[in-house]
Amino acid sequence: MQTLWVPQSVCIKIDSLMRSFIWGASNGNKSWKLVNWDKIALPKNYGGLGVKEATLSNISMLGKLAWNIIKEPNKFWVQVSSYKYLRGRSLFDSPSRCSNFYF
Repeated sequence: MQTLWVPQSVCIKIDSLMRSFIWGASNGNKSWKLVNWDKIALPKNYGGLGVKEATLSNISMLGKLAWNIIKEPNKFWVQVSSYKYLRGRSLFDSPSRCSNFYF
């Protein structure tokens, strides 16, 4: 999750599994929700459990990775990744390898 863009459908499934675990649901059985999810998702210092959504976690981890690539270009892992994926180009100048077609 830290180095790849996770598809939205996978993030939704992860969030669903987290909610089922916290609410105590098992085998598709629904349970009573005694506290609003927004309250549970609050940071611990505000009275919540500090549970984060998978999509936001993925975006923040990828942002941190990009920040480290920009700010610390002399690290070994940055140099190896840049050589392998960027081929000597800047992070912002690299061409997309994606196709316009989706099967």
